[in-house]
Amino acid sequence: MIELHKLRERFAEADEDEGDRKRAEDTVRKRENILYATERMAKVGGWEVNAQTLEVLWTEEKCRIHGVLLGYKPTLEEVINFLHPEERENLTSGIYA
Repeated sequence: MIELHKLRERFAEADEDEGDRKRAEDTVRKRENILYATERMAKVGGWEVNAQTLEVLWTEEKCRIHGVLLGYKPTLEEVINFLHPEERENLTSGIYA
């Protein structure tokens, strides 16, 4: 049978781990908020492409810039068509070469 003091120690460790996790989540959330605010102020949105699936993810500001609903998931072709023609050529020559 587990002794009572050992059981209390385990609960205390679990509480401490939960507190660490919550503090880490709060830190990530605060940094995300700073990033979002910076994007809005600079009017610069970001995007990324999953190299395996070619799924495109846009930041909230990127959606606002292009006037689409938040959560919009364009195709890679749509993203390429948003680019300046010279940049489009530079990108597609690397993809389709």
